[in-house]
Amino acid sequence: MRTVNLTFYCFIIALILTPITSLTASPSLSLKGISAVAVRIDHLPDFAKSDGVSEIALKKSAEQQLAEARIKVVEYKDWEKTLGGSYLYIKIVPSRSYSGQKYVIFTEIELYQSVILIKAQIEQNKIIHGNTWSAGKLMNCDSISVNTCLLNSLNQLVDIFIKDYNKVN
Repeated sequence: MRTVNLTFYCFIIALILTPITSLTASPSLSLKGISAVAVRIDHLPDFAKSDGVSEIALKKSAEQQLAEARIKVVEYKDWEKTLGGSYLYIKIVPSRSYSGQKYVIFTEIELYQSVILIKAQIEQNKIIHGNTWSAGKLMNCDSISVNTCLLNSLNQLVDIFIKDYNKVN
């Protein structure tokens, strides 16, 4: 128990002493020609929800940002039916300190599209949903403001997507 506690606190201290990092993809030609995007949020743990994090608010924020950038937003169930459709998968991996006062959170958005795996014979070709673009961020937040912190982080990542999208469209 003490080792886990010590490891977690060492990680927190290292994170505080290191500037917040952002891992971003370079603009990809896979973004060219996308006609619509759906947004899907990964399931959040109950402890994050109890501290005020809302999957619905995060999803709506991302959808609003995309719509304001004039990127058509569709429901997740409809993305495959849309020619040139894709979906943004928002993955949030929170870790809360034992005291409950601090979070370390990894946030990542990934763009998935229908991709054809080409085989030697045409009838062997296979359509899969492939990750063609991603960006992520590691941060720390107080549990009191974790929802605001996550919304700001998500907005930054969606901005990166929008900028990369606009570079090729």
